[in-house]
Amino acid sequence: KKIRKRHEFFIVPDKKLITFGKKKFPELKFLRGSAEFFSMNKKYDMAIMLESFQYFSDKGQALKNIVNHLSSKSSIIIIDEFDFSDDLSFGLPVELKLIKYLEKFGYLIKNNIELSKKVMPTCDFISIYFKYKNSDVYRNWVNRKEDYLSGRIKYKLLVFEKNLLV
Repeated sequence: KKIRKRHEFFIVPDKKLITFGKKKFPELKFLRGSAEFFSMNKKYDMAIMLESFQYFSDKGQALKNIVNHLSSKSSIIIIDEFDFSDDLSFGLPVELKLIKYLEKFGYLIKNNIELSKKVMPTCDFISIYFKYKNSDVYRNWVNRKEDYLSGRIKYKLLVFEKNLLV
């Protein structure tokens, strides 16, 4: 059985982060660019977006570009916060819109796991740390936990697959 060589890289828009990344993780490859506009000459089997999707300036363009760099049998994993408020006031991605958008490219949702309760201790840690250091940061993280508890924001792990059974 032939074992394929793995090609892993990180797309990073900031030169300083790339410099830091290369020093800290010399075995990894970094590509300067953005999800919306990076370009590679090959196709990949998977894209992983860890707390980055919400920051894409043009989410549709970013997903289109990412999908164009994936093979016909591929997976997309997104771990991020999603807006479930009635007024969408958080400016976070909307889960249902994302699912429907990726369906247009042939991706089906295979796993949809809510992790909000697992990240709430982070809210507690940061709010306690900043309680007497920075009242704005403190209040922001107290509010974030309240948003998780109310269900206005959810932290989700979404796994999409395309043509893996073919």
